[in-house]
Amino acid sequence: MNSNFYNSSTSFLSSISKWRIFPTLFLLISFMILMSIDAEGQNCDNVTDAGSIGYAQSVCEGEAPALIESVELPSGGSGQLEYVWLKSYDGGNTDVSISNTNAPTYQPGTITQDTWYRRCSRRAGCYSYDGESNWIKISIASGNLTDGGVIGIDQTICSGDDVTINNITLPSGGGCNSIEYLWLTNTSGPSTGGATGYPSSSSSYTFNNLTETTWVRRCSRREGYSSWNYGESNWVKITVDDVVSLTVCNNGTCPVDLYHWVSTGDEYETQLSAGECYTVNDYVGEMYRVVHGAWGNLEYDEHTTIDGCGSQTWNVQPTYCIPPCNGANCQHECKLNDHGQADYSSETRLLWLEFASLGNEIREYSVVNNNSKIVEYTDGTALITGVAEQIDDPSYKWEYHVKLINKRNWAEWSALGRSYKPGVPGSDNTTWSYYEVDATDSYFTGLGSHAGEMMNISHNPSNYDFGFQIGYGANDKNSNYGLSGWYKFDGAYTGHGDFNGNLDDCSSSTPFQGDWAFGCGDGKRVDIYGKGIKNSVPAILDIPSASNVYQVVAEIVYKGSNPGETIELEDDNGTIYTAYREVPTGGSSNVWVYRALMQPTSTVIYNNTTNQNYLQSLMAYTFRMNVQGAQQKGTFTHVSGYNDIQTVTFDIPTDAVNRDITLAVPISELTPDGRYLLLRASAGGVSNQHIIYGPNSDLGNCCLDIVYVTLSNVPGYATELTLEIDTRNNQNGQNVNGQSYVMAGAVTVDVECVCEDYAELTPPADVTIECTDSTDPTETNYPTLCNQDITDAIYTDSETGGCPNTITRTWTYTRTSELIINRTVSNTFSSCGSGTEYSFWYNTTYGTGDNDYRYFTLQNATFKEFTDGTAHLVGQLVNQGDANLRFSLDVTFSGRTMTTPMGSPKDAGCFSLDDSDYYYYLQTQGTLTGQGDFAGALVNISRNGPAMQLGTGANVQENLFGASGWLIPEVVSQPSGYTLPSCPQGCADFNFRLSGSAGDIN
Repeated sequence: MNSNFYNSSTSFLSSISKWRIFPTLFLLISFMILMSIDAEGQNCDNVTDAGSIGYAQSVCEGEAPALIESVELPSGGSGQLEYVWLKSYDGGNTDVSISNTNAPTYQPGTITQDTWYRRCSRRAGCYSYDGESNWIKISIASGNLTDGGVIGIDQTICSGDDVTINNITLPSGGGCNSIEYLWLTNTSGPSTGGATGYPSSSSSYTFNNLTETTWVRRCSRREGYSSWNYGESNWVKITVDDVVSLTVCNNGTCPVDLYHWVSTGDEYETQLSAGECYTVNDYVGEMYRVVHGAWGNLEYDEHTTIDGCGSQTWNVQPTYCIPPCNGANCQHECKLNDHGQADYSSETRLLWLEFASLGNEIREYSVVNNNSKIVEYTDGTALITGVAEQIDDPSYKWEYHVKLINKRNWAEWSALGRSYKPGVPGSDNTTWSYYEVDATDSYFTGLGSHAGEMMNISHNPSNYDFGFQIGYGANDKNSNYGLSGWYKFDGAYTGHGDFNGNLDDCSSSTPFQGDWAFGCGDGKRVDIYGKGIKNSVPAILDIPSASNVYQVVAEIVYKGSNPGETIELEDDNGTIYTAYREVPTGGSSNVWVYRALMQPTSTVIYNNTTNQNYLQSLMAYTFRMNVQGAQQKGTFTHVSGYNDIQTVTFDIPTDAVNRDITLAVPISELTPDGRYLLLRASAGGVSNQHIIYGPNSDLGNCCLDIVYVTLSNVPGYATELTLEIDTRNNQNGQNVNGQSYVMAGAVTVDVECVCEDYAELTPPADVTIECTDSTDPTETNYPTLCNQDITDAIYTDSETGGCPNTITRTWTYTRTSELIINRTVSNTFSSCGSGTEYSFWYNTTYGTGDNDYRYFTLQNATFKEFTDGTAHLVGQLVNQGDANLRFSLDVTFSGRTMTTPMGSPKDAGCFSLDDSDYYYYLQTQGTLTGQGDFAGALVNISRNGPAMQLGTGANVQENLFGASGWLIPEVVSQPSGYTLPSCPQGCADFNFRLSGSAGDIN
């Protein structure tokens, strides 16, 4: 690259040689020039590696390319780098320099032909641009399309309707000319033969008045080209039929079940809550049905037939119905009946009303069809619902909805200075429950001769001296278990009234929760047992070793049909439990799940033979206590699927070290026909999968398997586990269809309990033994204790058969180190707090070569400091340039000192240094374990230069409490596709914020 200089020098010397009249002057000047050249050459330490630039591009004529980047800078030599850029129009055979291009990158202007670019470099003091990079080519795009894009979607319309086919993805490829479109239609099938074409300038198209089923394709090409063959989209089918959009709206006060009424029976669609609407698309003549209540005892039943094409609305209004109890929240449910004959009179009724607006007329009402009930919930609320008719004239009816709130026991109620309705002699009001009326959600709705009338209900008396009371004798009429409460009403009428009723057929239990989490020290675990019971009722499921069971959640699954809103289950004492119907979400239809919480039992018994041909499985989720070494999370799910992927995520506990995780997944509705189901679990970059091909024959005659998937050595920072259930037909290397299934049970996640370094207790070398025998194993056979709350412990065990009868060994445990503080780690920002967010810098350049590829954020990280002068940092490093470039980080710091070591602290640079609260760790040892696209990498890191420093401003970017330290990375193994640098002189460092302060240690 110094040819211009030498050419000009030669020309200059040649000119001087013509100055024949000054030979002496010529010799003097020549000598001075040569001496100057020699002196400059002695100051030149030029580059030895030109580096590289990138990347090749394709642009439209007249456009400017993107920035030409520096993939790798020039290296070698010393001194400031200088640049000049060249361009060529013939592949580099001839070139011209570009002025004002002294930079490692270059932004070209607009181009009109293929152009090549090269970067030349030299060191300051050198004349020759020895650093000649690679050439890169910027091409002018040309040619026809290469991809026809996608249009969508298949649909069904009524005859004569218009339909618009929308663009999903545009055609692409080729040059830059504008795109022309030709839309094809064919009523014979998806074929270009016999198709009709419609030229267009639009990527979407509307077809009017379609009267027969039609296939549509979009063809495209670049302007100036004749062929449409390279721009053909997919075919879309428009089916013309008498399709109806039927919207069903529930205008009643409680849920209804919607069914598609077909010749083979009702096919379940969905459940509609009060006020909810649901839309189905179907054909003229199809029938739909809504019901509420148990089959054989329906409280509401109505059907309709679709007539005519287009949108239709069907409004349903159930009134004689009772809202179902939500099994997950329901604590206590009872039938509410007339109080029957009172202990002191012959009256029998439920409601007593005095109408002030009717001259204080008194009317009494009795329960209709035994349909009233009260449900008490775990949040301290209750709901009274039902219908009562006037005793003297049954044409007058009220449907009541009374919401009770703020449940209290007698101690809590009386502490407010409140009293109670006396009840009957001998009743114990201290055992009753007391409620207040929620006036915002309590009302009577008129039926029959009261139709169109409504009354708002509020508490009486307004000072809450008396409440709605529940208990034995609480109905104020007899000693039965019952309810009573006063209320006021206004609206259609004004006045006051009273509830007095018996509570019968109660089901009561503490409800199971949707999720649970047991830690290593809790001593609890849930075990799963199950069996397939299709056509096998009565069914008994045994629970082994039930002595430490403290509750059981029983579950029944039906497919195709079900026995109604509730079913009953029985325990080994003959106690009956009510289970409530729920509908799973997902891709499988006509599936129902029933669950109930039971007291400790060794068996679960199911006797309902109704629709047992549709039964799938009986499960027992057994909650145990006094279990050692268990750490478990669980969730009751409602997922189903077929020929799809369903995804569920679960929270998992974190740990300071890696651990094993086992997932237990109960799968029902399986069939023994060879179809497959794949379960794929992943957490913290670790994944595993298991494939099954039908039910497990060891679990009964049909339908069920409990699948276990184990993830080994999951990083301790992982907080979430993802489970995928894949049943796509002929996928995942399978040549069979996928299973239809229900994952309706409790999915449990068992996490290995691992001792952290501060949690393990170490016994001394000597062991106290009750008797001596040289053959007895003693010193080495001691257990590991893993309870973080123990500061010291004594462990004793016995072994028969020793000297002379029993050997007793005792170890006294002491903890060598205590946790001082567990600090939260958060990221800082480069450039004195205003640049890139990061906690770790590693001199790598990947992707675009942007500096962001050297910055890593630290996620899910903790920094624990201990009494023995050590600290432990764990977390996940995520690259700022590409989130798929990740490391698992595990670093131990030791040798904590409050005295400033030699060479410390690091200079802050961004602010005035005040190291008055600094302290240091003299040793740093850790590992970076590759994840994502860095999988397979292992990098050891150690201290480089100044010690790891903690204090206010110690992260050197911000004047906040944090830490920093330079590091030497040593690559043990490389990831596939990337090369990580080892740097004996150091090329990495920590810079992060920490919670707390130095005072936590000092």
